[in-house]
Formats: sequence, structure tokens, C-alpha cells
Amino acid sequence: MIDRRTFLGSLLVGAGLSPLLASRRARGAEGSKGVAGAAGAGGAGQAAGEAPPRLTLSVETSMFGRYGTPEAFEMVREAGFRFVELGGAHFPAAEASPEAIAALRRQLGGAGLTPVAAFVVHGTASADEARRKEAVERWRRSLGAAQELGLKLLATELTGDRADPAAGEAAFRRSLDEILPLLEKAGVHLSVEPHPGDFFEAAAPTLRLLGSYRSKHLGYLHCTPHTFFLGRSSHEVIAEAGRLVTHVHVADTFRTERIMARSGVGLHLHLRPGLGEVDFREVFDALGSIGYGAHVSVQLLSHAESPREAALESRKHLQGLLGDRLVT
Repeated sequence: MIDRRTFLGSLLVGAGLSPLLASRRARGAEGSKGVAGAAGAGGAGQAAGEAPPRLTLSVETSMFGRYGTPEAFEMVREAGFRFVELGGAHFPAAEASPEAIAALRRQLGGAGLTPVAAFVVHGTASADEARRKEAVERWRRSLGAAQELGLKLLATELTGDRADPAAGEAAFRRSLDEILPLLEKAGVHLSVEPHPGDFFEAAAPTLRLLGSYRSKHLGYLHCTPHTFFLGRSSHEVIAEAGRLVTHVHVADTFRTERIMARSGVGLHLHLRPGLGEVDFREVFDALGSIGYGAHVSVQLLSHAESPREAALESRKHLQGLLGDRLVT
């Protein structure tokens, strides 16, 4: 069994937590007996009576996409965040040149922010072979930029077409055959989510696919606004995923039947926690039960008109829910 807890511990150190604290959490998670997971990827369970691991809170920057990096980063800091997941236009801009990466690093430092991950989506599972090959080349550039920024974690979605899951999985596997050796060589981890409209929307086949690789450089991204597409409760999904869980995106949504269909929207929202119907107590209890103790990023795509306020209120809500368990 490949243990992902050492990897998660290294992320905590990278986020500014003490090496002693991170290693102690990693050892505690390694020592606990896990729940059997998809394709043999078991969870590192929480020992009876043991406090659940702490979680490091960051904000994913896609909702600040209408702002340039200096202004966006300043708003993130004003909302009370120290850790940031680069997304939207902010990370792709860094892929342009070494100068762009250096500028991004200066802007992050000027705002007092530590980057912990980047969220990027390329056509990894495209049925169009030319587009798929282009996506692999874009992954090479993304990985290079991540290394220059000192990032150990990249997050993405499956992509592809839900109308043809077999073709999507085959294309995804062809891409991963090229991408995974690059990740392993660079020491970077890729955390993948099923997304509404992707070739898999549900958790079970996604966990089967990711778990089949048995690589510490590949894991499952649990995205709470996709709760009502995953096919089972959050507790069941997270328990099955176990050690495959290597990143979490937090936002709220409503059940699909309560959302008015709009063109281009897969019947889900990315609201600040507390505005929708996601049971966050269930989510965080389940994460504690598998010994997950790394990053959670709020990803509030439905609040592009007031991102600073949404980030601030989300932080307050999660602090009220998790208390000292949350590192901000």
C-alpha cells in the first residue's frame, strides 16, 4: 500500500507549519488503521479518542479572475487568508515566461501570501487526439511553472464528455501515461476531481480509475459543491476514498432540482458555505475519520461580483464550524 500521509505532511511544512507538528500528524495518520478504499487505496483512520487532524485553509483565486494579480492578492490578504491556491488567470499567466513567474512570486510575497497549490484544467481526456496532445504539452508548462513557484500540489478535473465515458477514460489514461512520469520526476502531486459534465461525474468510477495507479503522485480531490453529483453521501465517498483524498475544495450548492437550468451551467453552484444545502459537518467529520490533515481551499466561483466579502464570510463560517481544528 502506498501511503500518501507523508506527502500530505510535506505540504503542511510547505504551508508554514512546523516540521515537528507536520511529522507528528503524518506519523499519527500512518499509525491508524484505515477504511478499505477503492482499488485498494485504504484510508488512514482516526484512532478512538484522538482529536481529528487540523486543516490548513486557503482560497482558490478563480473568483478574483477579473482582477490583476496585485489587486487580487491584496483582497485575499484583506479577507484574512495567508495561504492561496492559484487559479483562474493567475496561474496560467505564470506559465508565459520566467519573468512572469518572478513577478508572481514578488506579488505573492508583497501581499504576505504563501501559495500552496494551483488549479489548472486542460483537455486531458479530450476525444480529439490533437487537442489531447496539446493538453499534455500544456501540462508540461504547468508543471514547470509549479516547480519554479515551489508548489508540490496541482489540482484539476477529469474533463472529457459524459456522453462517452469509455472514450474519456481511455484518453485520460493515455494522457496520464505521459504526465505521471513527469509528476514523479518533479515530486509534484496531482489531485483530480470528477466534475459535472466530465466523462465521470460520480465518485465511485473516479476512485476506481485513480486508485488503479497506486501512485503517491496521484489522488482524489473532494469538491463539496459537486456533492449532489457524486452518487453517494459525502461520508460514504470520503470513507471509500480514504488515502486517495489529497485535496478538498469547499463551497456550497443546492440540490440540482432547486437550481434553474442555464446554458453552460451543470446545475451546481459554488456559494460560500452556509448558503446552500451541503452538510459540512458530515464532510469534516468524514475527513477527520480518515485522518485527513492537509489543505482545504474555498472555491467560490459564484461570487465573482464580491470575492473579498465572500472569502471573508467563508473564513468566518468555517472558523465557527471547526474552531481550533482550522489553521488560517
